[in-house]
Amino acid sequence: MASLRTKLATIAMSICVVAVSGCDSDIFSPGDIRELASARARWAARPFADYSYEIRTFCFCPPEVGQWTRVSVRNGAVSAVEAVDANPQFPITLLNYWNPIDTLFANLDRAMSQSDLGGYYAAIEVDYDVALGYPKFIEYRAKPTVADAGATIEVRNVLPLSGSVNRLTDSYPTSLFQRKKITEMATNATSMPPTLIMTPASW
Repeated sequence: MASLRTKLATIAMSICVVAVSGCDSDIFSPGDIRELASARARWAARPFADYSYEIRTFCFCPPEVGQWTRVSVRNGAVSAVEAVDANPQFPITLLNYWNPIDTLFANLDRAMSQSDLGGYYAAIEVDYDVALGYPKFIEYRAKPTVADAGATIEVRNVLPLSGSVNRLTDSYPTSLFQRKKITEMATNATSMPPTLIMTPASW
């Protein structure tokens, strides 16, 4: 069985087989690209460098990735992975099934820099976190005639790791007040933006 990394790369790359200049497509608009850029900028501006998050992915993939999994990221790389509710039938044995959140942005960016997506996908749906910008929900919705091309990704509970450098001051949040404020920023996004469905109807 091919690795999940290979499968996710295939999902991202098979979105289009020909790269072209421009941003016009049947399933996303220039407005969708601006939304992605805005969300990515919010993520880049987060006040903490290292973080953990929970993710589950539904695709033609190993079953363990379909369970909620807590991923820790330090220095831009995955450092630890554990199931939120461990299932002995689907033990986690490999770190390389999971990636930093930046990879989710990279895959979306790659998809939106390509054209001719209509051959594989009916739509790409994305819902971004208001405060931190990370994609909370991504669906690569395949056409009924395309097998094993779709994927649904859900992300939640993005939190700074203990001892993470404060990216705004290049220092460690040593006080309890600093750590509390950083955690509040990561958890207190209560309002939700409109769901982004990249189809002509949403233009």
